[in-house]
Amino acid sequence: MKQNGISFVIISIERGVLLKYLLYGVGLSVIGVILSVTIFGIDKAHLLTGSIGIICIAGSVIASGSLGSFGSLGSEDRISDDRMRASFANESPEDRNKRFRISINSLLLGLPSIVIAAIIYFIVI
Repeated sequence: MKQNGISFVIISIERGVLLKYLLYGVGLSVIGVILSVTIFGIDKAHLLTGSIGIICIAGSVIASGSLGSFGSLGSEDRISDDRMRASFANESPEDRNKRFRISINSLLLGLPSIVIAAIIYFIVI
């Protein structure tokens, strides 16, 4: 049975995998808030939580492989379209699904931290 990205997300939702990583993200953000308040005080409680979120979302972007198309805006060190197509063609469907799963899971880990950091930032400041 061939799985593409959309069917994989639907299967993951049915198994509760996405909810599990979202709850892990909430736990990470609560830990980040507690550590931020104890280290920096209430005025800067958003720093550590926001950093956790940014690191997780950066990991998601790196795992998705979407950074290959973004070079230094017009410079010659950008990866060409032919090279990206060749890399995509050589990747097995299992590897692609694994990369997609890692990307979604790390995004779900980081989103609650970003949301809670933004809420704390706008409430405190």
